[in-house]
Amino acid sequence: MAADAPIFTAEYERELEVWLRRRLGWLLGVTLVLSMLGLVFGALQILLLRSDDSRMFEEPTAAAMQRAGWLGPLITFTSTAVTVALAAWYLWRVRPALQSRSELLQAAARFVWLNGLITIAMDVATRIWMPGVPTSGFGALAILYFFACILLPWSGRESLRPMWPLLGVYAASQFLYVALGADLDAAVQIESEDPHQIPLGLRLMGATAASLFAPLALLPGLLMCWLRLWAHRRRFRKRMVQRGFFSMRRELSQARAVLAALFPSEVQAPGIAFHFQHVPADEVGGDYLHASTAPDGSLRVVLVDVSGHGLAAAMTVARLSGEIDRIVAAQPEVRPGELLRQLNAYCLLTLARQGIHATAAALFVDPASGAARYASAGHPPIYVRGTDAQVRRLESTTLLLGALGDDGFESHDEPLALQPGDTLFMVTDGLFEARDRRGEQFGLQRLQASLSRTEAPSDWAAHLIELVQGWRNRMADDDLLVTTIRWNGAPNPASRQPASPRLTAGAGT
Repeated sequence: MAADAPIFTAEYERELEVWLRRRLGWLLGVTLVLSMLGLVFGALQILLLRSDDSRMFEEPTAAAMQRAGWLGPLITFTSTAVTVALAAWYLWRVRPALQSRSELLQAAARFVWLNGLITIAMDVATRIWMPGVPTSGFGALAILYFFACILLPWSGRESLRPMWPLLGVYAASQFLYVALGADLDAAVQIESEDPHQIPLGLRLMGATAASLFAPLALLPGLLMCWLRLWAHRRRFRKRMVQRGFFSMRRELSQARAVLAALFPSEVQAPGIAFHFQHVPADEVGGDYLHASTAPDGSLRVVLVDVSGHGLAAAMTVARLSGEIDRIVAAQPEVRPGELLRQLNAYCLLTLARQGIHATAAALFVDPASGAARYASAGHPPIYVRGTDAQVRRLESTTLLLGALGDDGFESHDEPLALQPGDTLFMVTDGLFEARDRRGEQFGLQRLQASLSRTEAPSDWAAHLIELVQGWRNRMADDDLLVTTIRWNGAPNPASRQPASPRLTAGAGT
């Protein structure tokens, strides 16, 4: 199981421990009940013993049983009484004190081993005091082993631990019988009125055969162990995968809600139309958008694209979001270049050690004059579309975040003068790196050509997302984030509203 699903190893071991503890209780309880019934039956057999009880057997067994009289039931009664005491001791004293699965396995093995010794001892006593009466031999041990394998969830190797010493004791008893000249085990007994008439070599061969072939009687129990654990592993793996899947989906859904709360919600700033659409490749993604207003009413927009996507990227986004909020709260007059410089220092200190980098673009727009400033740290170009459908590209001004320290990081920002009706586009690389079924990228040229179309759609962000999703026609490879800022000209002073500490804009799905 550990090789198949290492993430579930602890759960699997715990389940096996609970299962074994419960089934060991079953084994002890069933053994106790059956032994007590056998004890009652043995007592009745001793009390009500009749001389004709041996008539159901053929000669010479009947004669041997008649000679033994009450001795046979007494031997059976004694061994059963010892089994009752052993099962009761293990059930009420030993089992409650066991802590781990290894302790449970050792206790189960000892219990089976002791029961096997009781069986062999009864067999020896029967041969010594009741010569001529057939004994169960290794058959009783095989039945005991199979009964334990039916109830106990242990592996084949674990189940054989108590049987190897029992096999040794059984083989020793067989050769002891031969040395003493006693009759052979019932499984290899040769019909003869006098066992001593059987040649010693033949008796040794019989004892050897009984010892060598006895382990074959354990095969049904081994098969039972293998089938049970195989079926249980399949059920456990399926259950764990289902539970893990639904748990992961629930956690990712909650993480997506938390991440979505970091994005701005839809609002129209005076003189500016601000929209965006965000489509993560997974439940959560590594793209992030910050929007807020400066004390002078300027719109501040920061776009961040963390390397990779999924949960790790989303955790990084949450950290960067908090850092951006801290910077603009502590320095309301911060400029785009300075903001990216501080973000670079943060990434270098906290994220670069894990091999995580990010690109970012910061754009500040004054709605009163249309004056803007921008800085871009390794981010895709910012596009400006005029009312004449002409498109300009604003390239990156410095390296990506976390690559270099302050000495190599250019923290200046560039000015930009907007004309009424100009629209700015800020995107992440998932937009133009999207590939179709043939592997061809959407590309920056195709993106710029799409922005140059004469007839402008009502919602550029939604239009571009739809265009790229239709292009790739496959599973998402990266997150998509498109932000549009349209400056409509200086707003009417009467319609100016007080600047809020945080400006928000609408998120797509």
